[in-house]
Amino acid sequence: MATRGLLEGDCGGQNPLTQLRSHYTKERTRLEDGVGRGVHRIQHHGQMSGFSHQGSADNFVQEFLHENPQISVGPSHQAMPNTFNMGSLLQGIRQAENLEAIPMQHNLVQGTLHQPNLADAWVGDFIKGKPRDWSQEFLENNAPSLQYQSVNGGEWADDFLSTIPSQVTDQTLTNQDIDPEEYRQFVEGLSKNKTAGVSEEKLQEASSLMVDEFLAQTRSHRENNIQVTDDAYKQDFWKNLEAEWQDLESEENHPWVQEFTKSYQPFQEYSFQEENAAKDNLNALEEGKKKLKDGDIPSAVLLFESAVQQNPELPEAWLLLGKSQAQNEQDSKAIAALKQCLNLEPGNLEALMSIAVSFTNESYQKQACDSLQLWLEHNQEYSHLVDNKISNLDFKSSFMSQDLHSKVTNMYIQAARLRTGANLDPDVQAGLGVLFNLSSDYEKAIDCFRAAVSSAPNDPLLWNRLGATLANGNNSEEAVAAYHSALRQNPGFVRCRYNLGISCINLKAYDSAVEHFLTALNFQATGRGPAGSDTSSTMSETVWSSLRLALSLMNRPDLKELADRRNLSELSNIFNISVQ
Repeated sequence: MATRGLLEGDCGGQNPLTQLRSHYTKERTRLEDGVGRGVHRIQHHGQMSGFSHQGSADNFVQEFLHENPQISVGPSHQAMPNTFNMGSLLQGIRQAENLEAIPMQHNLVQGTLHQPNLADAWVGDFIKGKPRDWSQEFLENNAPSLQYQSVNGGEWADDFLSTIPSQVTDQTLTNQDIDPEEYRQFVEGLSKNKTAGVSEEKLQEASSLMVDEFLAQTRSHRENNIQVTDDAYKQDFWKNLEAEWQDLESEENHPWVQEFTKSYQPFQEYSFQEENAAKDNLNALEEGKKKLKDGDIPSAVLLFESAVQQNPELPEAWLLLGKSQAQNEQDSKAIAALKQCLNLEPGNLEALMSIAVSFTNESYQKQACDSLQLWLEHNQEYSHLVDNKISNLDFKSSFMSQDLHSKVTNMYIQAARLRTGANLDPDVQAGLGVLFNLSSDYEKAIDCFRAAVSSAPNDPLLWNRLGATLANGNNSEEAVAAYHSALRQNPGFVRCRYNLGISCINLKAYDSAVEHFLTALNFQATGRGPAGSDTSSTMSETVWSSLRLALSLMNRPDLKELADRRNLSELSNIFNISVQ
């Protein structure tokens, strides 16, 4: 075993623990200066240093019995084997280190061992010498200070209340609904497990009333403040976002801003039709005007494209091309053409109003506001209303801040007040309608477009904008009537025809929606020129997607393949659609 070397000798060798004790007794003599027990240990030290193991062991036993007179070993009794007194060793070490010696209690061995068996003797001695319960000893030593004194009745409550400052009991507890004396009686009665003067039913009723009152106050507080909190949060959020972006914009040397501003310039180039039968038409501009007046918008688009290719510096041709593409449900191309017009003629009011509408449709809200402000700046009648003028359009961000929208809206409201009644300006009312559409304030936008069409009842663009605003305001029935008014003025108005189809879907008139979508696609198809080449780019993907949706709502899966292949002629035959 691993501990055998510590307890037994090996081949007559020195016991290690005995050798340790020899070093200890040697140091002990220096402290006791020859007092009896120290001299005795010096003598034994000399004997333990010899080679006679039997002699040294006998001497060690004698020394052990001398130090422990309470243990007696008779002829028929054997003591438990032990080589040294560990308590003495520890106490000596503490003295050697100049520490106060702590009395050690040796309770493991007590009295005389009478058990003939060594193991049984050791166990019995351990049981007899089992330490006392420390908690009992602690209580006995500290009984006076820890003795529990029972308190009867409400004595503990009296003691507690007597320690509370008078200002607490007189002021804090004083309330129009709470009697201090009643509260005192309540506390005194707690030790008796009952309440003085208050029954259990009353307590439950009072608790229920308190809960109901708290919930009512909380609900009222939320109802009164939730809207204010939400509005304040939204305002703070957008203002902080705008401030951060403006800080970023102000860093002119910021490499990311410079790179983004230079690289991101959408709608820079206009994408022409690859095949245009009117490309060599020398009178393309005038013929395009006739087609536009007749409602043949797709053909007008091809003629205006030919006109700008022949004369790229002609702003009128770019303006008409942009307006035609907007009516043809091609806003991205409309913006590109109108930008070319504004590059040549920055103060073109018709181009500025048209591009503002297209920016709104394409979700470029900031650019829409800027275009409307430029319209005021370049209009001599209203230019004095603009304080901080802007030079041109930029595309650093499409985010429209609340401050920007409010500023431009207030300027248009001032412009509208300058001309009222019969002298009302339909363009100003149209601009206000666009601004209210940007803020989703459709009721005000509807009023503005109604005023505009009352001043210009033959303008199909205004009727279409009124219809779109009515539809956005969940008034599809009136929207349908406005769209029909626009189509009476311009039967080939593809965008208005498409908007009419969307309103029919909202009204669950799916057959009518399909007919309007097919009619719009046929109008676009007629603009492919005399050769009739199938250039799908002339037809709007948006219209085709809406047509597939309407067919699905009609539960006509048999027509899905035709719609996916864009077989316009077959679909038109099925629904009896023809465009003269």
